[in-house]
Amino acid sequence: MNTGQMVNSHSNDIILSQSAYLKRLIAMVILLNLCFISILLLSLRQSRIQYEERAAISTRNLALVLEKQLIGIIEKINLTLLAVSDEARQQTAHGAINVQKLNAVISQLI
Repeated sequence: MNTGQMVNSHSNDIILSQSAYLKRLIAMVILLNLCFISILLLSLRQSRIQYEERAAISTRNLALVLEKQLIGIIEKINLTLLAVSDEARQQTAHGAINVQKLNAVISQLI
């Protein structure tokens, strides 16, 4: 082998070596990007799950508050109707219903 062929062979080895290095570098960059994207997608999924759980809890809490408020309103209406009914019964027992007095009782209860 002459010197020209050795240089040429060495030059080809360097080019192949650089080519192999470049391929490995590209493969590593792609692999790292895939890892990063996977972690990002997992994080986004976990975040979505947490937000959905928080929304469900908030909805349940709001429903409970509204339920208690409605129960309170219904109980107040029930007590008011019972009081008006008692007043009307008492007035009926004494003869006739006094509309002005009954309206005054209703105004006090409301």
